[in-house]
Amino acid sequence: MAQLAPPTQWQNARDVSSEKAIKESAAQAKPMNEQVAAMMKPLPEVRPNAESSLYKKSIILFDGERYTLVPVGSVLHLPPTLRDRVIAKPQGDFTFWPDFLKRNSAWLAGKEVPLKMAQGDAKLAAIVFRGTVKSSRLLVSVYRECPISILQSAPEPEASAASNP
Repeated sequence: MAQLAPPTQWQNARDVSSEKAIKESAAQAKPMNEQVAAMMKPLPEVRPNAESSLYKKSIILFDGERYTLVPVGSVLHLPPTLRDRVIAKPQGDFTFWPDFLKRNSAWLAGKEVPLKMAQGDAKLAAIVFRGTVKSSRLLVSVYRECPISILQSAPEPEASAASNP
């Protein structure tokens, strides 16, 4: 069995505060309620900045009381009679897309689109757009019930540009 070092070597192993030093330190500290009060500041009512990147990349749909955000490029069809439903700055209370859609199903609909179309497939886009022209509702492209942007297909390189070195 290993022998322990004599107690004289352990005396300086760690610093120990005396009870008197602890009481003096505690007397100098602010009471807990003052410390908590200093940390707790009332929060001002903060509305989202309309110039933030989320708002720059979104279209704001408004029903007169509430608004929601859909990505730029997600509106497939916007009848002239519903143009006032698209606004420049948020008004009213924010509502998430599913609730906004249920609330405004008389003039708003989501059109499920294939993911390839959202990625820029022009052939699929042409087929879907043909079916949206006659709708009287504002149509938003959705993928799995969530609004999604439709990317424009990349332009074909011109033959004349390809022949010029």
